[in-house]
This record gives sequence, structure tokens and C-alpha cells, in this order.
Amino acid sequence: MSEKKIIVSCSFREFDGGEDAKIQQMFLDSIKAQTHKNVTLAVTNFHEKTVEKAISECGLDYVFFQSELDLRYYSISEVCYNAASLVTPGNSIFLHSSADHIFPPHFFETIVKRMPEMGSVTSFPQKVYDGIAAYEADESLEDGFQNLRLDRGMLKDIDDSDLPGVFAMDPNHWLPDTVAVDGDLFLQPGALDRLMDPRFIQKDISPGVAQNVLLAFLAKPGKRKNIVMEARYIELLNDYMSDARSVPGATTFAEARRDQDDLLAINWERLIQYGKDVGMEPYEYENGPFVKINQVELYEPTGTHEQKLAFQTYLNLWRMRYLVRAGNIPSCEETVSAQDHLKKSIALLSAIKPPSPIEELSCYPNIWLYGASAYGELVLGALKGKGLSVKGVADTYQTGNWAGFDIHTPDQLKSEIGAGDAIFISSDHWKEISDSLLEIGLTNHMYSIKGGNYSLDNMDMQQI
Repeated sequence: MSEKKIIVSCSFREFDGGEDAKIQQMFLDSIKAQTHKNVTLAVTNFHEKTVEKAISECGLDYVFFQSELDLRYYSISEVCYNAASLVTPGNSIFLHSSADHIFPPHFFETIVKRMPEMGSVTSFPQKVYDGIAAYEADESLEDGFQNLRLDRGMLKDIDDSDLPGVFAMDPNHWLPDTVAVDGDLFLQPGALDRLMDPRFIQKDISPGVAQNVLLAFLAKPGKRKNIVMEARYIELLNDYMSDARSVPGATTFAEARRDQDDLLAINWERLIQYGKDVGMEPYEYENGPFVKINQVELYEPTGTHEQKLAFQTYLNLWRMRYLVRAGNIPSCEETVSAQDHLKKSIALLSAIKPPSPIEELSCYPNIWLYGASAYGELVLGALKGKGLSVKGVADTYQTGNWAGFDIHTPDQLKSEIGAGDAIFISSDHWKEISDSLLEIGLTNHMYSIKGGNYSLDNMDMQQI
């Protein structure tokens, strides 16, 4: 199976030496540092004069598109359309990103591993810094440093001082900006044309949910993954408060926003029509106080049971805050009680230690052992010693019977393993084995041992 190509859909501001330009260079450098190297930038340029030269010198494979649209700002529809035109059947992943994001080195590799067939993947909540200086000092908004630049529904009368910083970050503000989808979704009849259809096209100032509606929800329910617990990208806030380019004479970005309210309303109408046209449910695209929270909940989060519970608690906290603001929770006492309950839940979740290996493995319906070897016998004995049963055994080369099990080939394992089962790889070559299993379509959670302790008491176990 050929290595998946990731096509990065993006646009840039001028490379003029300012803060924005430095952030954009950090974005490019983080892509160059990825462990997954098969990457092509699909760059759509609108008004800028310096972008093509900067991209040609960055050392990445790229395709450059010059917009022909008469726009003040940009079109997310055209950016995505151009990038999606590079998709080839069976081996492309489309990733849309803003150029103020920094990806950890394994981010693209994780996307490739976790991408369901005809599915979509995102990472939320991202780690956010108020510019380069805050990033270099490691003072993230999530950890309680600085103040959020924009007030988008934040409830100032609620004391967050005893909560982890991430719980103060409104999901209605920090909607995922990086969305990856299986490229084959764009090869479905009408998918590409729909992006630039005059009835649906997004121009200039778009709703903050546009990237999800246009991209992520091409994938059907059950095919949308949130890899927040496995890979998180960083967003560096650039100087958008003073960017008045989109409206002549405007002095602030907020002023530009006000002047373009009419266009924003038109874009919302087009987005709703797009959602109807592709058969989405109304809560996936309609405007309202819960639309972004609803959208985030439509992704299945990866991670441990505790991490998933913490993430759901976070969303519930913000849902309740909006209910309070809307006056839909009638009793003040009930409101305070609900707040206290959530704070206690969050405090408990924050104090939870990472689950022990035995606790983590016991969450899976079945465990499959990969590796019929002396190493595997040690792992099998450790698992049985902790009361865990092994469903079956597979191996790349061994056949026949081993330790009372009929040895499965990788293909036989794929046909018999349950969607919620885990695979424990008992081999020093766990990386190569996990890659080969992913290549044949096995996306189950996989584990291995990092050291030589097989007791499962203090074993240094890792999720691959």
C-alpha cells in the first residue's frame, strides 16, 4: 500500500517581516519537521505580493493557485476547492489549516493512523498562545496565562479560578480550525463542484463553523474522530485585531466585522443551504448558541476513559453557561448548585492519576496479543496474572498453535477483531508491526511495552 499523501489546504498573508510573517514561517517549519514526509502544500493566493516567493523558498512540495475572485479578503471555499483538486483516489488525505498553527512532529502521522475510511479527523481543544512571545515563554491561554483577546460569549460573572485553564476556554470561540478528511470524499459525485457553487460559496468573512460544515461533515456519523488526547496543535494568535484590510477606512478588525455583517448573514444562508444539500442534520450547521458545541460533540474523542469523561464535562460546563445566559435555567439556586456540581466533577477529574496498565486494558471488551514468541509468553503470563483474558493471538510469520491458541495471520485478525478491541504488541519491533497493521486497515487501539518489566504492576506501557 502506498504512503498516504497529505494535501495541506492553506492561504497566507504577506511575508513582510512582521509578527504574522514570523508565525507563518513557524507554521511552515512545523510541517517540514513532521515525521510523515509525504506532504504537499496547496496554497491559494488572494491579494498578497510576497507569498509565492516565500513558499518557493520554504523547501516543501507545493502547488500555487492565484485567485481570480474579486474579494476584499479571501474565500475558504476556493482555498478548499483548489486543494481538493489535487486529490487522487485511494491515497490522499486533505488537511485544511490556518497558517498560524504549529504542529507537533507526530501530528500528521497520527492523522494518517486515525483517519477512518471515508472519515474526518480533528484535534480540539488546541493549545493557544497570545503571540510568539507568550509561546516562547510557554504561557498558554489554556494554562491561565494572559486574557483572551476576543469576548465571544464568555460569562464574566463566573469564577474560574479553581478550574483548570482549559475549562475557561469557550468551545464557541476555539472551534477546531484544522480539519483533515479522507480525500476520497471529494471524489464523490458533486462534492468538488458544490464547494464553488454560487448558491453555497463562502466569500470574505465566513461563519466560524464553515470549515467543519464544508469539510468534516462530508464524513458520515461514526466516521469523525477527535484526536485531541493523542495529538494537539498550537495556535499562535496573530495580529488580527488591527487587520482592517477587508474594509477601506476601517481602523480595527472589529470595525471591519461590523461593516460586513450583511455579507456574514449571506454566508450563513449559503452554509445552511449547503448543509441541506448534502443531507446534514440542522444542528450540524444552523446558527445558535450551541452550534459549535454540538459540532464538537459529533466527533468521537480518542483517549482513555478519564480523558473522554473530562472532555465531555468540559462541553457540559459550557452548555450550561449558555443556558444560564439565555435564562433557560430558571432558579438561581439550581444554577449555583449545577455550577458547584460541575466544579466538583472537574476537580475530581483533574486529580485523577493516569490509569494503571491493568485499569486501562480492562476497559476493552477483548485483548488480542500480537507476537507468538518467548516475549509474548511473558506478556501473556502477566496479563493472565492480573485476571485479564486474551481473545486470540496473531503473528506476522508464525503459524499453527501457540500457548493453546491458533495463530491468526494479520488478515485473519482483521476479519475477526471487534471494533472496540485492543491489540497488545509483544515485540521490540512494535513500530513496524503497528504500521503494517494500519496499512491493512486495522485502526484499533494498540499497546506495547517500553521496558522489560512484564508484571503489569509498574510496567512502562505505551499506547501506540
